[in-house]
Formats: sequence, C-alpha cells, structure tokens
Amino acid sequence: MVHVGQAALLVALLGAAVTMTLGWKAARSPASVSTRSLRVAAVVTFLGLLAAVAVLEDALIGNDFSFRYVADHHSSASSLFFTVANLWAGLEGSLLLWSAITGLYVLMISRRWRREDEQDRLAAGALCVASVVAGFFIAVVLFVTPVFASVAHPPKDGFGANALLQDNFLMVIHPPLLYLGYVGLVVPFSFALSALALRERGVGWVLRTQTWTVLAWMFLTAGIIIGGWWSYEVLGWGGYWAWDPVENASFLPWLAGTAFLHSAVAHARRKLLPAWSIGLIITAFLLTLLGTFLARSGVIASVHAFSQSNLGPVLLGFLIVATVISGWLFVTRMREVATAPPLKTIVSREGMFLINNLLLATFALVVLLGTAFPIFVEAVTGSQVTVGRPFFDRMAIPLSLTLIVAMAIGVVTPYREAKPADVWDELRLSVQCGLATGAVGVIFGLRQPYVLFVLVVVGTVVTTAVRQYFRAVQPRLALGESSLTAARNVLTLRPGFWGGQVAHIGVAILALGIATSGNMADRTTLTFTPAQTIHADGFTITYVHPTARRTPTHEVRGALFQVTRGDATRLMEPTLHKYPNQVQELPGPSIWTTSHGDDLYLAIVALDNTSATLRIYRYPFIYLVWIGGLMMAGGGAVGLLLRRLRKRSGGEDGFDDDDEDGDPAVSSAPLADADGEIAIPTPVGADLGLIRAAAVALRGFRTRRGAELRP
Repeated sequence: MVHVGQAALLVALLGAAVTMTLGWKAARSPASVSTRSLRVAAVVTFLGLLAAVAVLEDALIGNDFSFRYVADHHSSASSLFFTVANLWAGLEGSLLLWSAITGLYVLMISRRWRREDEQDRLAAGALCVASVVAGFFIAVVLFVTPVFASVAHPPKDGFGANALLQDNFLMVIHPPLLYLGYVGLVVPFSFALSALALRERGVGWVLRTQTWTVLAWMFLTAGIIIGGWWSYEVLGWGGYWAWDPVENASFLPWLAGTAFLHSAVAHARRKLLPAWSIGLIITAFLLTLLGTFLARSGVIASVHAFSQSNLGPVLLGFLIVATVISGWLFVTRMREVATAPPLKTIVSREGMFLINNLLLATFALVVLLGTAFPIFVEAVTGSQVTVGRPFFDRMAIPLSLTLIVAMAIGVVTPYREAKPADVWDELRLSVQCGLATGAVGVIFGLRQPYVLFVLVVVGTVVTTAVRQYFRAVQPRLALGESSLTAARNVLTLRPGFWGGQVAHIGVAILALGIATSGNMADRTTLTFTPAQTIHADGFTITYVHPTARRTPTHEVRGALFQVTRGDATRLMEPTLHKYPNQVQELPGPSIWTTSHGDDLYLAIVALDNTSATLRIYRYPFIYLVWIGGLMMAGGGAVGLLLRRLRKRSGGEDGFDDDDEDGDPAVSSAPLADADGEIAIPTPVGADLGLIRAAAVALRGFRTRRGAELRP
C-alpha cells in the first residue's frame, strides 16, 4: 500500500504540472486550450491527492505499522475518531493535508475559468500560480519528507500521536481550520499575481476572489480562537495566548488578511487603495509560508511546532523565491495595473480604510519583528535571546484600542468626504449609549480603566450596529412591508456590510473578554492535605482524596476537590497525564464556569499521597473571548449566507449595493436630493417628522422606480 500512496502522489504531481502548463498557455491565449483539458488536469491533481489521503487513513485505521508514519504517530489504543485525526498529528501527514486542500482550491479555480470569454486570462493565470504552489507541496511530501515511507521491520504497535494532540476534540478541529484558512489565501494571492503578470487593469481580480477571501479569513479566525481555547483547556498554565512564535505565525497572516478585506472594499467600490490591496494579499500569503517555515523547520522551540526535519531549507528557499518573484512583479507592474483617484480627505470612509490598514500593518510589523528578532540574532551571533510577553503586550494594547476606536468611527463615516461634525452627529447617540454602559459597569463595581474603556466601546459598537439596522428597516416598514420581508431585503441588499457588523460586534465582545479576564483575574497557588478546606477568591475548596486510573492510551493521576460558591457545589478533578511517548506528565486542568460568569481554574503543580499543590485562578467572563472570537468568524459566514440569498433572489454576486455615502439606511431605501446626491443620513434621535417625510419621499420614489427598491 505504500507504493499505492506514492503512485497517487506522482499522479497528483503530474496533474499539477499539466495544470500549470495549460494555465500558462491559456493565460497567453485562452482559445488555444480547451476547457475540458484544463479542468481534467485540475481534477486529476485533486483526485490523486484525495487517493493519497485515503491510503494513509486506511493505514491508520487498519493499524498498518509497515508505514513509517503510522508507526511514528499512531497506536492501536487510539479511538477511531482520534485515529482519523492522526492524519495531521505529524509533520508529513499535516503537509499531505495541506497539499490536498491546495489541490481542492486549484480545482475550484479551474471551474471558474471560462474559455469562451477571450478576456478571462485572469483565471488561467491564477490557476497557473496556484498549481505551482500545489506542485511544490506535493513534491515536498513525495521527496523531501516522504509521507509514504515503509518500515523494514514493522513494530507490533506504534508510538502514538503527540500527547498534546490526543483525547481532545478541540485539537482535532483546530489544525484543519487553520489549514483551510492558510491555504485559502492562495486563491486571492494567485489572482493578484495573475493580474500583475498579465497587466490586467481594473478590479476584476478583487471581485472574483471576495468569497474565497472571506472563507479563508473565516476559517483562519475560527482556527486561531479554537487554538486558544484548546491551550486554555489542555496545557494547564491558565492562559490562551502567550505570544508563542507559532501562535504569532498564525496571527500575522490574519492581520494582513483582515487589512486586505477592508482595503478590497475601497478598491472594488471606489477604485482606491489598489496598491494596498495587492500588496496586502501578497504579504498575507507570504506570511503563511513564513508560518509554515517556523512551525515545521525546527528553528524555534514551541509546544505547537513540529520536530526537527530537513524541510527547513526547502521551505525557506520557496519562501525566498516566492518573495522575490512577487516583489518584482509588484514593483515593476504596479503602475501599469492599478491607477487610483487621489484620496480627497482622511475624514471619509476611504480614509478610515487607510487608517485601518496602517494600524493593522503596524501591528503585523511589531509581531513580525518580535518573532523574528530572536531567530535572526541566534543565526548571526549564536546567542539565544527572547522577546517576551511584556514587549508584545506593551505594543499590542495601544494598537488594539486604536483599531477598535477606528472601527467604531469608520462604520458611520460616509464615502468621499465628511465633515467631522456630521460624523459626530452619527456617533453621538452610540457614544452616549456606550458611556451609559460604562456607567452601569461602575455601578456594579468596575474600576479598572481598561475594562471600563472597552465596555464603553462595546456599548458604542453594538448600538451603532443596531441603530443602522433599524434605520434601514424603518422606511421599508413605513411602505407597508412586513417585518420579515423588510429584514430580508435590508440584509440581502448589503450582505458584506451586515456580515462585517456581526464581526465588529464579535471584536468588541472579544476585547471585553480579554480585558475582564486579564485585568480582574485572581491567581494564587495553595497546597492542600486530604480533607483540608481552604477559602479562596469567594470559593470554598475541600480536598477530598487523590485519584488514579488508566485509560487505553495513558495513565491518569489526579485529586478530587469539592468546591462551593453560594448554593452551588461542584466536584472538580484536576489531573496529571502520563503518556508512553512523553517523559513528563502533562496537566489536565479542571474548569468550572459559574453562574456568576467566572471561571474557576484548578491545575496541579505537584501531587503525592500526602498533599496536592494547585494553581487556583479565577477568570471573570473569560467565555466572552470564545463567544466574541467565534462571532467574528460567524460574521464571515453571515456575509456569505446573505450573499447566497441575494444571488438566489436575482441580485448581482458582487460587492454590496452601497450608496456613495455607504449608509445602510440610504442604500436600503434610496433617498436623493434634487441634484441626485445622496443626503447625509439623519440620526435616530432626529425629529419624527423627518422620518414621516422620508416615508412620503420613499413612496414617490417607489412609484417611479419600484423595481429598484427591492434587490
């Protein structure tokens, strides 16, 4: 079966080479390549990779330890669920999964190529670029770190997966989500590079990649959040983010990708920031390659990183080549591909996009410098230095707060230009509600400035989103539409905007969770003897007795505690896990999320027959981190779902039907003055008579252009 897997990869590599060649040929002359031949080549690439994955999974499930990968990363004691997940438990298998996902994206790009469109060289060029990336990773798992290598004398059982990857559902879904996000960035990257290489002007490449960009960003966001959740639940140190180099390696493309999402809107809607759009997506993809290098080369020590391998120089070489080619195309072709009208004023939606990009780019640069500096120093001098959490926190906190404020202002700022007074009129009610939210926090005892500031921002952001929705719905209700119909029409008319609003609310909730859990936490370390009771942080904790058991995969030692808070009582059992392939015991914390909104976190420091030493942490509202983060990813899903509903109802599958000022109330029910200009939207707190007048105007507009009122 090893040879079957190798043959499947060879077929996939051949398919990628043919796809690349045909893509290059079609980019130069679309009529010279048939649609069928190009798509068949892409299908062969994907099916070869799918067959290789099936062969490896069959070996894992069948406990075929003649496969070196199975012997190194699997044991017969693993459950079926985690056996399947062992595909990405090791370096070679994870790269095979990476290659398979790349092959899937190559297949999707091939289905977007239209031979009958003589101008559709863009998709053919993108297919060529994506096939090069796919071919590289296929070659890696075939020749450099072969996933299908055999063992001369197969053992009776394998070593099993890394202990940190076993028996936890979050770690099963965390890597695939990250890979879907990482690899998904190859689609917009390929189209951007194709546009540069072919000197294709216009915004076509942005419009054709918006769905893929949102998907990649959504998966990457969810993967990062679930990774933090796994770290909190499994590692026993009490946190979810430590600015670990591999954590940073996933955060860097997320920052660049987030900036690109915002820049692409200004690029597509107003033809502004074209250099930013192309530069950001190239940077985002190159940062994914950098992250792959950091996690798989062995140059860093991290709980997330794979062991030493000979892959480092190969990945570094590919990264350098990709950087040189992309940079050369960007420098030499940018002026030919993208021309943009001048930005009239920074006080505009476009200006806010630019500020957002500058902040995100600065944030990414800070994280990159802090991550790469120790590696650079060690490579040059041989000395080991560290850039610790204080550096990242000191830089990240002001940047994050500024980004959140810019996010709140940007939503209500119209396109082209706006007077600061008009922007303040739009923000006044939202800010007042935010201040009221902060005042409520003070009444309930909050005194930490950072927490109160974020609470005010949360109130402002949520109020802004709710206010924009009701302002958009109100005119339709005045025209007699039902609440459900009005909501559907408003949401599907601007799917990207409303998906963004959900994501923005998620950002605010995430920031609040970080602020409360980071600034209001209580931490202590206590030693218990059996039957001893200690009062700590409002909890009564009694050590009941030590515990011990054996599972099919490892040994477990623990301590049982009875914990009481008010009328609620919970038995908690923090544990230590000893795996056969692990020298040290791994902690298994016990977590109780109380009805008060606190997490009580118990983790064993030391345990013997006479005592148990515990880390005891109390984290207020830390669950807001998970809710906010998943809500951010959900914002992408909402936007894509609304776009699908819009397309089914006959709308265009492009960027939102914004008015020039970008206000949802106006765009959902257009209001024009005598000169045809869109009026600056009226705040919710305005005279109700103006709303009635707007409804009258809408009736007249509906009579004249009723067909345009609905999407």
